[in-house]
Amino acid sequence: MPFPIKYNSDIMLELFAKRARTARQFAEEMEREYDGSIAGKVSESLIVEPQDREVARSWMEKERAELQQFMDDYQAANKLVVLCRRFILPEYNSIRFVNNLDPRKMPVKDLFFQLGLEDDMLHEVYEFGNLNKMYPGCGFDKRKNPIDYSGRFTKNGRQKLADILQKEITFYRKPQPNPFTKSEPLISDPETFRPSK
Repeated sequence: MPFPIKYNSDIMLELFAKRARTARQFAEEMEREYDGSIAGKVSESLIVEPQDREVARSWMEKERAELQQFMDDYQAANKLVVLCRRFILPEYNSIRFVNNLDPRKMPVKDLFFQLGLEDDMLHEVYEFGNLNKMYPGCGFDKRKNPIDYSGRFTKNGRQKLADILQKEITFYRKPQPNPFTKSEPLISDPETFRPSK
């Protein structure tokens, strides 16, 4: 049975239509510049044309199908992988499948949304609170709102994530890439956590 994904087609269609309009206007502008037969630039009209909506519909259907496939595969998976950089935040820290040739991933925050889990449950996994009090003297006092994620797991956060998702998860350390060599960092230090419930 397919996973009942959450996807607002109306909102996404409008968003993709605006993107399609921008892409069309850019293509028309480039064509005019290279052609030289028509002077001036394309007007940056905010009107979404019918052809923009058609392109948008195909983009939306593709994204929806990919989301459906990811969630169906997630439901069937017993093991997952999480790659962790120096700072981990739920909107970027992503769930992947064990097959390292599979490039698909989904941020933990988005996965919780699809699973109908409350955002507060993220606080059990990722350290959250008043950063001034948690880490005094670390410069968080300069922020307008110091209430935020710290970029670290809670003490038992990784185990908690395995418990919440009820799946075995292997966490790997993935350092930041070297900006001078642009080389991909090595993935190392695997730690596996199994559901304790």
